Amino acid sequence: MHEASIAMSILRIANSAMGDLKDAEVDRIEVVIGKLKAIEPELLVQCFTALAKGTLCENAKLQPREVPVTVRCRSCSGKTEIK
Repeated sequence: MHEASIAMSILRIANSAMGDLKDAEVDRIEVVIGKLKAIEPELLVQCFTALAKGTLCENAKLQPREVPVTVRCRSCSGKTEIK
């Protein structure tokens, strides 16, 4: 379950970006996930929610967005999306 380590990395980045703003609070974090990364967005959100307790991101909503993968044929230059 690598979603937990990814969620922890997102938290580290967000908390670091907040710097000295200890009275501030993060309300939303948007992440883009490539379709071939084998990340389950729902599981990532669950891990993030559990790990964020007690941090500046405790009330933040993690919003993952999957993006498709587009490939191009070297022979004909045709493009298609991998499903």
